[in-house]
Amino acid sequence: MSARQTRIFVQPTPLFNDTFWVETLVGSVVAPLIKNFPSLKWFWFARYVSDQSDTGDCDINAIPDDFATDSNFVNVGPDGRYRSLRLRYSVKESELDHFEQAAKNLIQKYQCCISDFRDYDFVSELGGQRFLAGEPTAQRQRERAELVLQNFNALSKLYIHTLTGPDQNGHYRNRIE
Repeated sequence: MSARQTRIFVQPTPLFNDTFWVETLVGSVVAPLIKNFPSLKWFWFARYVSDQSDTGDCDINAIPDDFATDSNFVNVGPDGRYRSLRLRYSVKESELDHFEQAAKNLIQKYQCCISDFRDYDFVSELGGQRFLAGEPTAQRQRERAELVLQNFNALSKLYIHTLTGPDQNGHYRNRIE
């Protein structure tokens, strides 16, 4: 199994120009991708809005300037804020290329953008200081990472399950707003 990640950026198109951009991105791209790959061991995602200095999990310089917006979702160039969803997943090595090509196709279909797909060290992140107090032995880090991962995976599945849509404009909403 490969643990991988990508960071999906949305631009200020009519589909993503409101506060429900995450719901629409998950409903349009992530949910169909996950549905088509039931052999995924796990996945999880988290939204981010950040400036160009946030280079975590991507090559921010590969993201076009017209993806940066102000608080009203109007493009303001590289001085704006970039809206993205970090998607982490574990897929069989034999399905990795197919999964990532399917993801790339959906991302492009909805005029979104990524810089790349890359390895994801979930033990370092989810078993690190942010999530683990006490003695950080390798065994405890691995155990904590697995527990946090199970939680995030379940929450991501629940999030997808609460979505409604698409409406006549292609937007998704969360049923428990």
